[in-house]
Amino acid sequence: MRLIIDVGNTNIKLAVFKNNSICESFIKHTFSKQIIKNIMTTYPSIDIVFLCATNPKNKIGKSIFIDYKVRFFDFNNINVLIPSSYNGPLGEDRIALSKAGMFFYGNNVLIIDLGTCITYDLIFEGKHEGGQISLGLQARLNSLCKSTETLPRVDFVKPRFFIGKSTEDCILSGVFFGILSEIELMIQRYTKGRKLDIIITGGDSKYFQKHMKNVIFDDNLLMKGLNCILNENITN
Repeated sequence: MRLIIDVGNTNIKLAVFKNNSICESFIKHTFSKQIIKNIMTTYPSIDIVFLCATNPKNKIGKSIFIDYKVRFFDFNNINVLIPSSYNGPLGEDRIALSKAGMFFYGNNVLIIDLGTCITYDLIFEGKHEGGQISLGLQARLNSLCKSTETLPRVDFVKPRFFIGKSTEDCILSGVFFGILSEIELMIQRYTKGRKLDIIITGGDSKYFQKHMKNVIFDDNLLMKGLNCILNENITN
């Protein structure tokens, strides 16, 4: 069995795999040794740990597992190959999503990750061709508050109506339907002249599931991609 850990900008995701299937997954806002202890106690057969940390403030390292008989892999110290025309380094999370997209859904996919940032990654004919990065849902709410003197910081709830009748309702509607419209337009642009499977993932994807058709929602795409990368390195 194996434990895969992804330290993102907002949350820490953990998933326990057995035979390439997820036994259990967790999302934590903060990390502690007790979390690892609980998981290792529940799943004593874990013998491999794979860490991917996109957040530079990450405090998790190999030393956390010194009391356990595990092989430890760090994303930064392994070989990750992906056909790409991207200029410069591609983020670990986008690499993992692209790997999973190709492995599970084929060589022509658009992957939309709704997290702290919204990322778009085009895989066309088995090659990563680039994409976009824009502000995520919470980042938009924060930006409206920090960039103005009078707008409040609003906790997100799905707006009940398109047209807001208060400042708070206008913010929620603007952010939610702004993202929805962005995604719809991006899909239109990407699929013009291309036949693509559209995969949507990320922590905020749940808010949009009832509003979108002809797309695939895969909440575990990132962790499945990291598992694919781990498989390649264990094999090699």
